[in-house]
Amino acid sequence: MARKKSIPSKPYDVAFKHLFEDRPRDALSWIGVTDVIEVQLLDTELSTTIAAADKVLRVKTSEGRFLVHFEFQSGHDTHLVRRLFWYNAALYHRHRLPVFTVVVLLTRAADSPKITGTLRVRLPQGRECLAFRYEAVRLWQTPVETILNGTLGLLPLAPLCKGAEQIKAIIDQIERRIQREATREESDTLWSAT
Repeated sequence: MARKKSIPSKPYDVAFKHLFEDRPRDALSWIGVTDVIEVQLLDTELSTTIAAADKVLRVKTSEGRFLVHFEFQSGHDTHLVRRLFWYNAALYHRHRLPVFTVVVLLTRAADSPKITGTLRVRLPQGRECLAFRYEAVRLWQTPVETILNGTLGLLPLAPLCKGAEQIKAIIDQIERRIQREATREESDTLWSAT
């Protein structure tokens, strides 16, 4: 059986990573983290493991501090879930804070039945020795209205969402929001990402 190749997510990485740098609170509100007192973008290099997570935010809420790790995936990666765990463990080790991991599946090609939200590792006799939980967001299942009516920084995701078949109408709605709400610099970034 031929092995599937991993498709790099570089075409999407640059745009979405930049948006999350500019408007991290928008990204956090999208996943339900709204009581944010402070948010700081962290260096994502995990030099002890020679890897780099896509985006990591240090978050402070009224209930405490934690990290949010966003990983963007546009193509198939057989090792994605194990890699998410690896990043999560390395980030926890480095920063000594709990890590909320969110994988954003940008296309159907990135999906797999193995992306369940939990990685469970068992010993040969069946005893569980590890349970790692993460969130999986499948953009093509996300209603386009959720993004269009949401925060400004997420608008470039709209064309990848469910119900975005009428792309001209979607772009028109994005344009109206950007004209009303974005600064000139934000406008350029949002349009580049879109």
